[in-house]
Amino acid sequence: YMPNVFTPNGDGVNDHIMITSPDYGIVEELVVQDRWGAVLHSARNVPVNTSQAGWNGSSRGDLVAAGVYTWSARIRFYDGAVEWFSGQVTLLR
Repeated sequence: YMPNVFTPNGDGVNDHIMITSPDYGIVEELVVQDRWGAVLHSARNVPVNTSQAGWNGSSRGDLVAAGVYTWSARIRFYDGAVEWFSGQVTLLR
């Protein structure tokens, strides 16, 4: 599961998104892109259900503008299965 809206405003509520699953595994690759395809965030080989398997609404240390962004992730589950997931997330400021 990945939320489709978040509000990274520093209030401690919904400040980042992350991939969660009842089936544990490793996010082999997570990529967040803007509407033109520029990569804003990427992560590799991080556990599912951790903040490292997510995004905090920044790119290269700068906050990105409110808007809709796309994400894709390749996850290897502990049973060896590999699955691709993708979606959109709306960032609200």
